[in-house]
Parts: sequence; structure tokens; C-alpha cells
Amino acid sequence: MGEKEKENKQESQEIDKNEEILEKEGNIKDMVPKQDYEELDDRYKRILAEFENFKKRSSKEREGLYNSILSDVVEVILPVVDNLENAAKVETRR
Repeated sequence: MGEKEKENKQESQEIDKNEEILEKEGNIKDMVPKQDYEELDDRYKRILAEFENFKKRSSKEREGLYNSILSDVVEVILPVVDNLENAAKVETRR
């Protein structure tokens, strides 16, 4: 079994476990006072939004770092390429 198949199987098992827990627990709204539920729901939504923002920010930082490294490499290699092009243009006599 490939690595990807193992990961998919594991994710599927985790989803099944979560669904079983939700079925056993029933509706959480009925188990928690309304005010507490609303506070928890608000905290959950805020944390979820913060996490999404973190993922976007991390992605942008990673992209910026990649572009910075790429520009540094090009800056170092460009003079070498220019010199090689100039050397190739020079005519030699025998």
C-alpha cells in the first residue's frame, strides 16, 4: 500500500471516529447552557478565523522568501552568465 493510500485510510478512520462521537453525544446545544454555547461558538469561530489568517500569512511569507532567495541567486549568477556570453562573442584567431 502506498504512502498516500495509508494517509487517506487514516483520514477516513479519523472522520469515522468523529462521526461516531457526534452520534453518541447528540446535539451539544441541548447539553450546554445557551450563553455558554454562544461564547464557545464565538471563540471557536474566532480561533478558526485566526488559523485561516495564519495559513494565508504563512503562505505569503513562504512565497516572499522564495522570491527573495530566487532574486539573490539570479543576482549572483547573472554576472557569470554575462561574462560567458561576452566570452562566446569574442573572435579568436589562429
